[in-house]
Amino acid sequence: MRNVIIIIRRELGAYFNSAIAYIYLIVFTAINNSLFMTRYFLEGKADMSQFFASLHLMLFIFIPVITMRLWAEDKKENTFELLLTFPMKPQELVLGKFFASFIFYAISLLSTIAVPIVVSLTGRPDPGAIIGGYLGSLLIGTLFLAIGIFMSGLVKEQIIAFVLTTLSCFGLFFMGLDFIASFLDGWVRGLGTFMMNYVGAASHLRGFNKGVIDIKDIIYFAAGSSVFLLLNGFFLEGRLRPKSKLVFSAAVAISLFGLVIFNWLVHDIPVGRFDITEDKIYTVSDSAKNIFKGLKAPVLVNFYITPSEKMPTSFKNLEQ
Repeated sequence: MRNVIIIIRRELGAYFNSAIAYIYLIVFTAINNSLFMTRYFLEGKADMSQFFASLHLMLFIFIPVITMRLWAEDKKENTFELLLTFPMKPQELVLGKFFASFIFYAISLLSTIAVPIVVSLTGRPDPGAIIGGYLGSLLIGTLFLAIGIFMSGLVKEQIIAFVLTTLSCFGLFFMGLDFIASFLDGWVRGLGTFMMNYVGAASHLRGFNKGVIDIKDIIYFAAGSSVFLLLNGFFLEGRLRPKSKLVFSAAVAISLFGLVIFNWLVHDIPVGRFDITEDKIYTVSDSAKNIFKGLKAPVLVNFYITPSEKMPTSFKNLEQ
């Protein structure tokens, strides 16, 4: 753990010892806050769902800016090999850089705290939805950071790392949207739905934005982040071995395939769900439960629903 802390201090120092970090925080705060507040005062609705929706799109640009330098800069300045000669394991180097970028990203999110404060002073927003939205933003940011560090380790140029990370995060996010799933289902039946449920990131943010925390969604982001960090460490450890490129390519393919299979296995397992909205609007109320318990006669309910494989993609989420 001591080695990880040393790397965290080194990377955080690299961020804040120059003007880059301060410019980044100012731009990040100004863009995200202004985009929402302009619309908020026009609509007059105390709801931050649009803030988080636009924030997640902005991450395609802002996350790669954080991660593009983490390995690429060391390679360009010829400090990469020197760094690997330190008495540290490759995974310690990876974790140190990851946690440093995570802390910096968390500070960036904290800089938007003025938004929920203003919304709370001018209206009555649901605090559970705000907390869930920030938690979802933190988790998807964590996944994007892991992808960015992985991409930065593969190349020498920061701009190439930026482009690769942006495209990867963009594709992963949009695979979880309904209209992309509908489009893919039109080509290959069931493909879009499969990609949306087990690959795409956007579908795993819906609950957080409503104020519902599903453990399966947390597992999705944690598993994805872990796989990319492990692959980054594996690349550093085996880069000089014989046939390293072939072995690494096979490891990437196997790991990503295993990640999809893992998400598929976990998807239908009831591991836990928490409704943190103020009035528990996504949970059956105690009064309703008492009414059901107090019924004197059996109640027969006929429930009809189209099988999932025959249902239009945009309606498949209603099956639950």
